[in-house]
Amino acid sequence: MRTTDALLDALRGLRQKPGRSFLTTLGIVIGVAAVIVMLSLGKGAENVIMSELESFGPNTLFLEPGGTEGVSQLASFTALKQTDAEALAALPETGALAPVLFIDEIANAGGEQVNVTAFGSTPALRDIESFGVQAGRFLESEDASASVVVLGSKIADELFGAPADALGQEVRLGRRAFRVIGVAEPRGSQFFMDLDAYVYVPLQTAADKLFGVDYLTYVMLTPSSGVSADQLKEAVSAAIRVRHRIEDPADDDFHITSAEEAASIVSSVTLALTLFLTAVAGISLVVGGIGIMNIMLVSVTERTREIGLRMAVGATRRDIQRQFLAEAVVLTGAGGLLGIAFGIGAAFLTAIVIAHYQDGWQFVISPQAVVVSFVVAAGTGLIFGISPARRAARLNPIDALRYE
Repeated sequence: MRTTDALLDALRGLRQKPGRSFLTTLGIVIGVAAVIVMLSLGKGAENVIMSELESFGPNTLFLEPGGTEGVSQLASFTALKQTDAEALAALPETGALAPVLFIDEIANAGGEQVNVTAFGSTPALRDIESFGVQAGRFLESEDASASVVVLGSKIADELFGAPADALGQEVRLGRRAFRVIGVAEPRGSQFFMDLDAYVYVPLQTAADKLFGVDYLTYVMLTPSSGVSADQLKEAVSAAIRVRHRIEDPADDDFHITSAEEAASIVSSVTLALTLFLTAVAGISLVVGGIGIMNIMLVSVTERTREIGLRMAVGATRRDIQRQFLAEAVVLTGAGGLLGIAFGIGAAFLTAIVIAHYQDGWQFVISPQAVVVSFVVAAGTGLIFGISPARRAARLNPIDALRYE
């Protein structure tokens, strides 16, 4: 029997019981669809995160409190002070520097109330993050300890209806009153955080009136002209160790990460998470394969007389084995095709939903993932179809013809 004949016989046999055939392949369909969706989401997330990290520029450094080696002491997370930032700003290797404090707050104005993320920083923050102002102005050096605020576009819309209407108005952050001096341009979302729900106040004002602390959440830095990010990182590390009286780098109560390093870390984490989730989804393929093996064993029992008749008219054991293997492969192949269709559709719909909350999210499907999923599905049918096929081929023709 030729392979094409075996495949045609398999299709005819499966068409006789379409309901059972579909239910048998359901595990394969779910497994293949889940693998495609997981790979699509993983690639989409990686693309968005890499794009957003690149927006900072490869030379942007993030100085944060807390050591990276061993278990950091809780006190180290309050170790980064404003005086540290002032000292780093004076380094010849430092170009722009923006110290940052942030906290979730509630903004009130005219009876309206919204949740915001309040940032305390300096005018350099806007230069490093490269965003504009659509009304009024951003923070300036003379605002150092003033009770003024720059609103995100979404906050201005929700509290006042229009950016221009917000200028000069009073907004209460917590229990403190602030005068609106500007409205930032729409920025969308970043790392699933709504940038248009941010508000910006002068650093000293934030430390004294909102936070009541003398430490910083983190510091953003860029190198001066002709200085590399690595040189700036070395200079900053040396300066902080001197200020904090640290002799052994293993005792650092801070860590510095570049946007490029963060992108590399994110890429590795995303890949590991995607592979893990794909492996979990792939369990459905194994479950589906076991289901196919079970149903094929039942099919061998149901068609014992048919097998006997085929052998009686000249079919060899190899022909019988090939027929049942063909049926298993056709089942899983059909399940693989359905799974690919469902997986692409589900990934597309999921991308639409996520894009509503995360700007820049795109629908991504890897052709390699589709091909591999189908090959794995067909291979699952081949592997789990061997036992039923061998059992059918070993039947004694005489006993098979007498089977009731």
